[in-house]
Amino acid sequence: MLEVKQVVQAAAQFVQDMYQGEGIVDLRLEEVERLHDKNQWAVTLSFARPPKHPLAQALAGSSMQRDYKILIVDASTGAIESMRIRELESSKAE
Repeated sequence: MLEVKQVVQAAAQFVQDMYQGEGIVDLRLEEVERLHDKNQWAVTLSFARPPKHPLAQALAGSSMQRDYKILIVDASTGAIESMRIRELESSKAE
């Protein structure tokens, strides 16, 4: 069974490998959760990168966008089983 630090390192390396050449910077650990019923970890990482479309850059008012990814990692081997976009909840004013 891998330690949490090893699982996070595996997830971070996977993200760096998958987005190589896209100019990602400021890779951050956001959340880690053990999924006991499936012998897995859910690791949420975020990183900044230039927007893919110039219009997105103009609308965001920034030269970088922050992406959030949830990676499911096998707790025994460190293999990445899936990666998906983490949607951020917007706060609603009542």
